Amino acid sequence: MHRLADIYFAEIQPVYTFLDPDAVHTAVSASTNHPPEHPSNCVLLGIAALACLFSKGESSGLQSEIIYNARASLEYSTTLAVPTIDHVVGWLLRVLYLRFTSSPNPTWLASCTLMHVIETVKLHVEPAPNTNPNSAHGLQETYSPQLRRQIYYTAQIFNTWISYDYGKARIIPRDASCTFPSEAWTTENRIFWKLSDSLDPNLQLNATELESMLEQTVQLKPSHPAMKLKRCNIALCIYRRLRVAGYTVSTKAVDKILQLGDDGIQVATTMAEAQSPWWHILNVPFQLLCVLLATDTRASLSRVEKVFQTLKLLADRYGPDAIRETWASACTLLRLQIRRKRDDFELLNRVENDILACNSSEDIMA
Repeated sequence: MHRLADIYFAEIQPVYTFLDPDAVHTAVSASTNHPPEHPSNCVLLGIAALACLFSKGESSGLQSEIIYNARASLEYSTTLAVPTIDHVVGWLLRVLYLRFTSSPNPTWLASCTLMHVIETVKLHVEPAPNTNPNSAHGLQETYSPQLRRQIYYTAQIFNTWISYDYGKARIIPRDASCTFPSEAWTTENRIFWKLSDSLDPNLQLNATELESMLEQTVQLKPSHPAMKLKRCNIALCIYRRLRVAGYTVSTKAVDKILQLGDDGIQVATTMAEAQSPWWHILNVPFQLLCVLLATDTRASLSRVEKVFQTLKLLADRYGPDAIRETWASACTLLRLQIRRKRDDFELLNRVENDILACNSSEDIMA
């Protein structure tokens, strides 16, 4: 467990910060004396499950056992009248795990359960400066007001993006007053969250506002590869909003999208070669393909080959089951585009054959 915790803090913590490493390792050392239903087990099993995704040396049997027990501990938490913050964190880790590994509906349902547990625990309410959780077990006493804010906003951004991606409703707890974790989050994290919140489909944004958001996205300089892919995903989302709303997209904005797309494909390729399991590694190439085909310019279509090379690399590295549906959809989109281009060619070719050829004959006779 100590080794799996180290893997977690090396791989996940740089992107999503809501746990104290020292507190977790202390809980690991004490866990052998805890019964299975102990609240901290929800956290430790969630950490172990995520770490297994990044660890190439774990047996499939051990992973299956960890995942089964993690799910069982969370199911037990739903029977409690008053769950704890440990249970909230356990559900948050479960959502991360499903985001890596599962289909849309279970991931969305888990994220909604997470938000409901947050409301039950009142984690959405701004904590008092000397807040002490109502339990002295497990990791409970280690959650400072700042960590509580980080847990809440991380949970909210997951529920938000999962809802956006799959066209579902997001959960916003009533009377939420928890302030933003400005002290702990980086500038990039704060801007990512604000951009995400602004992209709510129920908000009406004009072209100027959307292009301003795109400029903010371009200016971000995240260091972690997963955050670079997240930046690309947000930019593609903004571009789709511009297109769907029927706004005229400036050439400057299109150039920025193509530039971010180039960066995203490079990052996805590098991560695929390292067999990194972050979910954007597949999402970004496919969403970029959709945008390139819809933009339908020489500059955009010239990038389609590189996108397909990346998708093929993903298929080779992760196996057909991981990307079968995405690959099939990408191939269908390409074939539809080719068919439309051929139909356009036939229309123009008919003009050349029927009219230009006739004019040429008349010119010769004259």
